[in-house]
Amino acid sequence: EVYVRDSCGTGDVSAWLGPLTLLTNCLPVAAPFLEDFDGTAWTPGVAGNNANNAIDGCWRRDPGSAVTGTNVFSWGTRQGATGPANTGPASDHTSGSGNYLYTEASGSPAGSEAELITVPVDCSPLTTPELRFWYHMAGASMGSLEVFVDNGSGYTSVFSISGAQQTAVNDPWTEAIVSLAAYAGDTLSIRFEG
Repeated sequence: EVYVRDSCGTGDVSAWLGPLTLLTNCLPVAAPFLEDFDGTAWTPGVAGNNANNAIDGCWRRDPGSAVTGTNVFSWGTRQGATGPANTGPASDHTSGSGNYLYTEASGSPAGSEAELITVPVDCSPLTTPELRFWYHMAGASMGSLEVFVDNGSGYTSVFSISGAQQTAVNDPWTEAIVSLAAYAGDTLSIRFEG
């Protein structure tokens, strides 16, 4: 937060304006980049709506704050089983006790979307960049997952799936491998949309 005032000379100053809240852009991280969501900047939520979760300050989400109420949903950090019955996953895909990102749209208006945008990633160290992530989409009313990439020219869709991809909460996660060869040398923001 900052305070600002104008100074036109000795003794000729305006009143302070503020506090103004500013957020500086995060510096890009160099690829290869791995995020497991287990660091101190990621706090798992509770209950079906993932209340009281927190994400790393260099990642962004829309809706931007932790979920409140039953008709709003956003991406958040989760550990263990999801809240609603018969949706998944039962745990993360690695140790079974780590964090993962999760969004739950039950009770949200049809057509609602939640977006999650990564920290900027500098792909210049790589000759054939790719995006790898794991997903679990179990549930009778499963929506869609779409991934977009922006190199400063606007977002372009690079991956999209719809509907249930797993049939039960204990089914294994699926790995997605998306070529980003067209973006070699670029700094990218990656947006996940559910």
